[in-house]
Amino acid sequence: SGDATRNTAGAITSYLDDLKPKLDIDGNGQVDVLTDGLLISRYLLNIRGPALVAGAIGVGATRTSFSQIENYLAGLLPP
Repeated sequence: SGDATRNTAGAITSYLDDLKPKLDIDGNGQVDVLTDGLLISRYLLNIRGPALVAGAIGVGATRTSFSQIENYLAGLLPP
């Protein structure tokens, strides 16, 4: 877009590198599509409670309950 604030490969790469740690939704030190990606997708589809985390928490996760995950994801959204 003509009004993009990140309009070079370096700016986009830097932005994504800074964003990546925030996408570790379950807090296990890894960003994984089968856990973190699934949690994000479910949350965006308004799935809450135990169904949000069912089968979607990675090994070694520090955020394991649906309330922890919901609170973390809510904190990532703009006000």
